[in-house]
Formats: sequence, C-alpha cells, structure tokens
Amino acid sequence: MTTPKDEAYPARSRYKGSFAEDYLAGRVHDPRWEREQEAIEGFLRKCAPGSTIVDVPFGTGRFVDFYAQCDHVVYGLDVSRDMMNQARSTAQQQHARLEPVLGEIEVLPLRDRSIDHVVCVRFLNWVPLPVVDRILGEFARVARKDVLVHVRVRKPLGPAALARTFSREAV
Repeated sequence: MTTPKDEAYPARSRYKGSFAEDYLAGRVHDPRWEREQEAIEGFLRKCAPGSTIVDVPFGTGRFVDFYAQCDHVVYGLDVSRDMMNQARSTAQQQHARLEPVLGEIEVLPLRDRSIDHVVCVRFLNWVPLPVVDRILGEFARVARKDVLVHVRVRKPLGPAALARTFSREAV
C-alpha cells in the first residue's frame, strides 16, 4: 500500500507562495462561489452551536466567519503551510475557535468518531479515484454525525455517462 506522500497529484503541491496569497481574489465574486457560500452557511446553521467540525482542506479559511457566527469549534486541516497562515489571520480577525492542523487528508490525525461534522468543498474532483476512496473512508471514520462533500462538476453528465467515467477510472 502506498502512503499519501508517495502519490503525486497537483492538489498536493499547488497551494503555496503567491498562489496561496492570491487564492481568494479571483474567486470571491464568482456567482458559483457565492452559491457555495450560501449552501455551506445553511448547513452550518443547522448544526448545533458548539459542534466540532473538521474542514478539510481548510485552505485560507473560507468558511471561518460562518464557524464563528455559529460558535463551532473547527479543526482546519490542510497540507499547505502557506494556506494555513492565511487562514490563521482570517480566524483571528473573526474570533473563530480554530484548531489549525497541518496534515494529510488521506490520513486524518483525529481519533475515530471524534468530530461531529466533516466539511470538504472543492477538492475530491482534483484527486485520483483510489485516493478519493481512502479520503471518504477517513471522513466516515472520524465523523459522529455528518459528512458534507461538495464536488464541482465541470460539464454535466447524465447517470450513465457518470457511471462509465467512474468505471473507466476505477479499472
């Protein structure tokens, strides 16, 4: 079995330096981004105040203000130190209860069933299918209640085309 560091895919190494610094600038005014914000805010408002949440990959702390408004405790996990530095600054400004964790999404450094909710937005479509399987297994392992996964699809696929795509990738 390979370890996470043995597998290379762009999402593992892309979010550094100026890419991390400029990450939000090109996205915040995109209508799709705004719809995602509304959907995640709605989900977080339904979670009991003070819930524990792991947001992975945490990136620059996109949902920090929602976590702070709902008084959730968030474990923000990301592989990029540069993205986490941006997130820490955001969390301090919002007075959020953030526990930053630098780590690998494929091997979450959390105990079994230790988190109420897992939030994963805009990530799984960037990793190979066998890695997605491991990641989803980790989410199921640490979550006591819910796992919210958002995958952005670039072109619409009907059920048959989607099944063919995943079957082809899984072989």
